[in-house]
Amino acid sequence: MQYLAKLMEYQFSLIQEMGILMQHVHDEKLKVLAERHAQHMLETYNTMVEFQEGSVQRVICNEPFVEFASLSLSKKEDEADLVLRYGANIKKLALAYAQAAVEAANPELRMFMEEHFVKINRHAYEVWQHIVKQNTIISEEIWKEAK
Repeated sequence: MQYLAKLMEYQFSLIQEMGILMQHVHDEKLKVLAERHAQHMLETYNTMVEFQEGSVQRVICNEPFVEFASLSLSKKEDEADLVLRYGANIKKLALAYAQAAVEAANPELRMFMEEHFVKINRHAYEVWQHIVKQNTIISEEIWKEAK
């Protein structure tokens, strides 16, 4: 599967998982943050669909696509674990955009990837700031997944 198609597939599943996050968290500030992130992710996804439908989608990546942790809420996960996993997934998505930007052959697509890497990187930082402000205890298992 092409890197861009894989990136789109992950972005789509992350949008769905943001819905899970918004249903399970009680912190209103986090819900607002996730809603804003989801809106941006959806707009970005729709633009990527346009790139895929055109002939400008060439991205040459020899690196394997990063693996992402599922946001499905298990019995042993609490809200803090869910937020940490969300932050880890956004961070990984930012890295995937950076990789795609470096590898994009089309200048228009390259610029798009660069711009959205910066935006998604900011989303990851906002989640991290939220985690720090809430004094969330980071579980060792989830922290390892974020690396």
